[in-house]
Amino acid sequence: MRDKIIKFQAFLASPIHIGSGEYYEPFSYVIKNNKIYHFDTSVFLSKLPSEKIKQFTMIVKNPSFSKTLEARKFIYENFDISSMANIVFDEQDVSSSDFANEYSEKLINLASKDFNNKMINMLEIEKTYSSGGYTVIPGSSIKGSIRTAIVNKIIEDNHIKYDPTRRDEYKKLMKEMNLSFTDDIFKILKVSDFSKSESVGKWIGYFHNYPKKSLEKSVSGELTVASEVIRPFQLFAGWLTIGDIPTHKYKRDVDNILESKQNLFKCLNRHYLELFKKDYNLFKEKSLNHNFVKIVDKQGLIDKLNENKYAVIRVGKHSGAEGVTFKERAIKIKENKRRQAVHDAKEPTTVWYFSQKKINNINSLYPMGWLILI
Repeated sequence: MRDKIIKFQAFLASPIHIGSGEYYEPFSYVIKNNKIYHFDTSVFLSKLPSEKIKQFTMIVKNPSFSKTLEARKFIYENFDISSMANIVFDEQDVSSSDFANEYSEKLINLASKDFNNKMINMLEIEKTYSSGGYTVIPGSSIKGSIRTAIVNKIIEDNHIKYDPTRRDEYKKLMKEMNLSFTDDIFKILKVSDFSKSESVGKWIGYFHNYPKKSLEKSVSGELTVASEVIRPFQLFAGWLTIGDIPTHKYKRDVDNILESKQNLFKCLNRHYLELFKKDYNLFKEKSLNHNFVKIVDKQGLIDKLNENKYAVIRVGKHSGAEGVTFKERAIKIKENKRRQAVHDAKEPTTVWYFSQKKINNINSLYPMGWLILI
């Protein structure tokens, strides 16, 4: 039997950050005229005249923290976009981000004044995932969210009992259901990376931790590393390929869910929609002028999700513990560094949001990871 292919569009209802383990190093970008320019440092140096290269060589000849800052300042002062546009592999507008000010203050003004503070480390930027130089939402992240929703439906529909207070219960349950990685029925499900034909808009900012159900005061500590996220309200596209489902005790369940796009959407919304509505209602209660609220209303997303014309999933960093495994599982909570962690909480006590600002008002905060499948 030929594999079945289902095409999707994916609308980002909020920022998304897919961890890559990589960072933009402080020597590989500059910020000028409210734009951040990314480039390969060695290529940048190759564009300089010989006397400038000698000057840079003398700066880095005897490595030290002060020399590192001096080298970074050298790169800033000698980068000229008018003659070096061809070495830039990515650029983004940062006029709304506090990181542009932080960059200027901690690198330019303070570079010769405060050598005891390792400011250079604070100017790294955590990168979101890319493939072949293009920013994408990896298919593995989307497949993981789909798998979680399907597994939860199987558990609920078959009245499978489990102990949600045990932290190892999910792994144990997957083994009992023959859904562990060695014999996982979801091997037949392949999801492409989701991408855009035009350039992807991104933001640079900070993750902030707030008490659940409250957006009044952050409980985050001092933030040192900025992060790159995919900007919300963009449309990506990809597809899902479904192969022949092998003999399995839950073959009928999976067959039915993957029989059509609408059945899959019903399954996804059953797991994620109430969580999405909680975020929407919280922001709507706090500010009717918030872009997240306005776009959801303008696009009629709640009605379309209720009718299963669209489906919502959650992907990426800080997308919340409630949606990543089976419902009511034990959630590990660290009250602070000195107290013992609590393992049996049914829901998290804090939530992470993203903002381009270091000090926030409600309209600068965004929930993380919401993706609307169309």
